[in-house]
Amino acid sequence: MTETWGRSDTAGRWFPPRPIWTIAAFVTALLAAVAVQAYQIAFSWTPLQRWYLSAYVKSGVIGGLGVTATGHASRSMRNSGPRRARRGFRSC
Repeated sequence: MTETWGRSDTAGRWFPPRPIWTIAAFVTALLAAVAVQAYQIAFSWTPLQRWYLSAYVKSGVIGGLGVTATGHASRSMRNSGPRRARRGFRSC
């Protein structure tokens, strides 16, 4: 006979050692939210809104990180000093 007698080691525990059902509920909720958003983007947004989706996401991420706009043009104009107006076209 290879059967062991007595209670098992996990007998009497009310909750499992890992919260499997809670993790599964959070993952299911996250996947449902992603699916709803993907459906909205695919069927409710105009083609132009879908085209600029990456720009929307990038501006939100950059704004959340606190990055300020310090491009090449703003630096060169700020440090250039006074300028004289020039004519756009030369007459021959």
